[in-house]
Amino acid sequence: MCRTPDYEAELQRILQGNPFTEELVEGWENDLTQLCEGRRDLSTLSFVLPSDEDNVATYQQNDARRTEHYDSFLHPEILPQPFIGDPHAPVWLLLLNPGYSSPDLYDHLGICPCCDRIMSAGERRDAECMFGQGRDRFAELKSRQRLMLNQLRLVGDLPFYILDQSFNNLPDNATYKKKGGYRWWRAVLFGVRRTENFLLHDCDGLDAAGLVGEKLFVLESCPYHSKNFNPKVIWNGNRYTEFWKSLIAWAVRAGKKFIVRSSRVEKLIQCHELSVNTSNSVHFSNVRNVTLTNRNLQGQMSCEVARILKGNTPLNTRTFQ
Repeated sequence: MCRTPDYEAELQRILQGNPFTEELVEGWENDLTQLCEGRRDLSTLSFVLPSDEDNVATYQQNDARRTEHYDSFLHPEILPQPFIGDPHAPVWLLLLNPGYSSPDLYDHLGICPCCDRIMSAGERRDAECMFGQGRDRFAELKSRQRLMLNQLRLVGDLPFYILDQSFNNLPDNATYKKKGGYRWWRAVLFGVRRTENFLLHDCDGLDAAGLVGEKLFVLESCPYHSKNFNPKVIWNGNRYTEFWKSLIAWAVRAGKKFIVRSSRVEKLIQCHELSVNTSNSVHFSNVRNVTLTNRNLQGQMSCEVARILKGNTPLNTRTFQ
């Protein structure tokens, strides 16, 4: 008798190998609290996996470069962003590493990048600042941090957290239309002006984080932020890379569909002999344009991926094809 594979049980076994362990994440949460309370300095923060500490230090010293138009230094002072959303989602977006822009300091740490003040701490909660104007900055900082830390654990409900309103903290005008994680992802997923050509435009509402999280899961090849990607940040054999490989191998077996960002991601997939190919994946027409529109997806599976993302009814994330 042929037994149906138990993909959920298999996923749970793989998740036990998540290098962002409960103990590690709890320690990082304590570091964030100490910073907010003024008991820790920004320069002492380092949210790096213990197994990566030597590699990160060597990379920052020997390989990272910064020029007028290029900056490949990692930003270990803010939380890693290896995943966004729920791995049960039917479509996976495979990227290189999370980007970095100055609003990330506010999103992660409550620090205004313009004046270096912790805008959510003590008497500065109500200080004039372009971020979070007229809102409870402390409460929203704790909400953002809780969402990011839960995402690292990959347990419980996993919305597409970057779309949560607590990340919507810049003035609503054209100057900031693609600034910060919230606005960048909204532009990618829903567009800036005309949204009807975007595959996920029906999710552009009050529960955008929950609706998108049921359809799309983002997986980065490297978990650490930088403005520009340097392939030397991919260290073979480290714990995160092994976990990344295990997740993708499981997703292939579970029938997920993939959107592959670039040839660099494809090269990594091929190097590790993972079965992401034309039968289950699509790519972007322009590597510099990652907007989720019909025209921007290419490959024989593009219609199938579009159908899944455009579905009017959110998919049950706990079912497998």
